[in-house]
Formats: sequence, C-alpha cells, structure tokens
Amino acid sequence: MRNKRILILVEGQKEKRFFGNVAKAFFHEQQLEIVSFCCNIYALYKTIMEYGGNIDLVEALLVSKSISEEDKGKIRGAKYPWIYLVFDMDFQEKHFPDKEKLKRLRKLSKLFNNETEFGLLLIDYPMFESYFETSLSYWEFHENYKKRINSFGKDGDPRSFTKEGLLKAMSVHSSIASSLINQEQKNGGVADTLRTSVILETQIRKLLSNGVVACLNCASLLPLCYFGEKAFS
Repeated sequence: MRNKRILILVEGQKEKRFFGNVAKAFFHEQQLEIVSFCCNIYALYKTIMEYGGNIDLVEALLVSKSISEEDKGKIRGAKYPWIYLVFDMDFQEKHFPDKEKLKRLRKLSKLFNNETEFGLLLIDYPMFESYFETSLSYWEFHENYKKRINSFGKDGDPRSFTKEGLLKAMSVHSSIASSLINQEQKNGGVADTLRTSVILETQIRKLLSNGVVACLNCASLLPLCYFGEKAFS
C-alpha cells in the first residue's frame, strides 16, 4: 500500500467530500490522502513561490498557514508517488489584476504537469460546480455561475457523487475536453493533454477574445489520469 499512496490537494471542503466518494468508487487498492488548502489557486501560487517554485509540495504545505494541523499530521513524514492538485480557475477573483492571474495560472500549470514528479494540476473551469454540466457550454464572467448551477437543483446533492454519477460526469467532461483539444487540432488522449497547458491556453484565448470559458470539470477526470481508459470499466 505504501507505494500506492496518493496525495490530493483540494481547494475546499466540498471537493474533499467529493474525492472521498471518488476514493470509494475507484481507488480500492490505493490509499488516498485528501487535504484541503482552504484558499484559492492564486494563494497556492504565493505559497509555492515563497520557496522559489522549487520545493517538495508536502514541505510547502507543512509550513503553510492554510493547512489545518490535523491535515499536516496526516502528511508529515509521508512520501507520495502520485500527487494531484485540484483547484477552480476562479477568474472572478478581485484581489489581483487579470494579467497577474493569468501569469499565476500559467506558472502553476507549467510547474505541476506530472503527477509522479511535483504533481499534476487539474483546473475546474470556471469552478468545481461545473461537475453538474451535462454538455459543452460556455460561461461569461459577468454572469453568476452559481445561480446557473443552483437552477439545476443538484448542487451539493451527494447522490450525484455515486459511482454511476461519477462515471457519467467523467464521460461528459472527457468529451468536453476532447472537443477543446480538437478545436486546437491537437493529437493525443485527454489524460495526456491534461499534463500539458493546451486546455488552459485554449481557455485563456476564449476568455481574452470572447470573455467566456468552456465549463469543464477536470476533478472528475482524475481517475482517468490515474487508471487510463480502465477507469470506465
């Protein structure tokens, strides 16, 4: 079990609950440690850059004020062959100018591009609630996305996080990711593309040109990254 330990760093408590269900549905022979950062992706950038962007993630988390002492106790002294980071794009964040937010997103995407090295960053566009989308759609940043999701009547419903629901979401968002990849005429599978900046750069171009991003939940694709196509069986 030691060499099958997986660290998943998530933004908040709802994602922590979500991956608890993912663990039960898919990761029967692996040990998942799910840690909540309790801050957004732009604060994560600050934490990483305080160490020059060249530090073991676990070490950075152990000195971060954003991590609870309980979670620090779980990861202290541990080694993780696989590391995933799951955060919202959260571009409506008001504390930084757009140019600075884009710089931080690009830097983190470049740094965290392999789950067996520093870790693999999976970004939810525009936020985790895109899990409930059922087809390719776009969100304009002047709109209230949470109101849109609440209108589905599913937000926070744990029944949507059953294995059947998780498989459906993985299928939907794999197709959405493929659509974005195909728009850029890139070859390779979805999981391989998530290890590059292709999707992020596609989303940034849409954002800068049209003020929209495609609603894409990459959290639901984590089993696909780990197991490959076997995740669907």
